[in-house]
Amino acid sequence: MIGFYISLGVTLVIYCVELFFAFKENHLWRKIVKPLCLTSLIVTIILLKCKNPLVYAALSAGLLGDIFLIANKENKVCFLLGMVSFLANHILNIIILSSLLDYSIPTWAIISLSVLGVLFPLAFYNTCKQYTKSFTIPGLVYFYSLLLECLFASLLLFNEPSVFSVLILIGNLFFIGSDTTLSVTNFLIDVKRKDFYIMLTYLIAQTLISIGMCFLM
Repeated sequence: MIGFYISLGVTLVIYCVELFFAFKENHLWRKIVKPLCLTSLIVTIILLKCKNPLVYAALSAGLLGDIFLIANKENKVCFLLGMVSFLANHILNIIILSSLLDYSIPTWAIISLSVLGVLFPLAFYNTCKQYTKSFTIPGLVYFYSLLLECLFASLLLFNEPSVFSVLILIGNLFFIGSDTTLSVTNFLIDVKRKDFYIMLTYLIAQTLISIGMCFLM
């Protein structure tokens, strides 16, 4: 565990460096340091001796998303690839969370969630299209996955109340906050130091979710 705590400390230092450059709006160095954040977190999880490969796959998808989103939103291909990578991140987290439950999800519930997954983008399409344009459907599908992950985190908390299940749920709420900030500042209104707020909530989210899941396995 000593290696884990040392690596966690190094990871937090890297986080602080990234957030410093984001706060100063030094975009060159912020982009250079950004991939190191999740890389260091993955090393930390390895030292925690997490045995579930899906945790590493989820974080790797998040790291890939970070790399794609280093380009600005004008690069539509990179932005879409980043969105797909984070969608994979959330889907893998949902699979992990469902496996931690003491019971299986009923067939009727899976069907209902699938139907909602189709209706959710349709219900909000006209409202969002004027702002998000070609990203409307992918964006709404992505946000549905965020809400679905939060639902499973809530189910886990009710099923197995513990400090770690609380951390997972809090992490999911931070993820929603991070992506909401990213969406609003990219498509509606620009905000000074937006990358600082996005990365602060994002790094808290990824750390709490991944460490929380590892300790529950």
